Amino acid sequence: MTPWQKYQQDLQRDDFVYDAAQENAVRHLQRLFDDLTAQKPAAKGWFSRLFNKDSTPPIKGLYFWGGVGRGKTYLVDTFY
Repeated sequence: MTPWQKYQQDLQRDDFVYDAAQENAVRHLQRLFDDLTAQKPAAKGWFSRLFNKDSTPPIKGLYFWGGVGRGKTYLVDTFY
C-alpha cells in the first residue's frame, strides 16, 4: 500500500481528523515513494560502477518539522 492509499484509507476512520498540512506532506511522501520504486538498481561490482556512470541525479529525501501532535510519526509510518 502506498502512502497516499494509506492516508485515503485512514481518512475514512471516525477517529482520524483531516489536516491540510498532513495531506501536503503525504503528497510529498508519495512522490518520494514513486521516485524510489522507479529507480533502477545500482551496479553491484566496483568495475561496473567505475565505468557505468549514471547521469540520474540522486533522489532527495524529506525532513518533517512541526509541533507535538501534528502527525509526523504517523506520516513516516505511512511510508513503511
